[in-house]
Amino acid sequence: MVWVAVDGATAGMVALADEPRAGAAAAVGALHGMRLCVAMITGDNAGAAATVAAAVGLVPEHVHAALLPADKLAKVQLCV
Repeated sequence: MVWVAVDGATAGMVALADEPRAGAAAAVGALHGMRLCVAMITGDNAGAAATVAAAVGLVPEHVHAALLPADKLAKVQLCV
């Protein structure tokens, strides 16, 4: 959220949100159809990640949010 002020007084708020790319839900569905486990690994906060994950068909336990680059690398290395 971004708060907006005019002359030092709060005038409003703007909510910003990430949106999945077109085709993301279909891609996740296709991967699930191949019996693959799909996970989200992101530096975004948990709330934003959960919203996007739900929109593309990911289950909450496969969402790893608020990660630093080294933490993301560690998650990926668990897969190989």
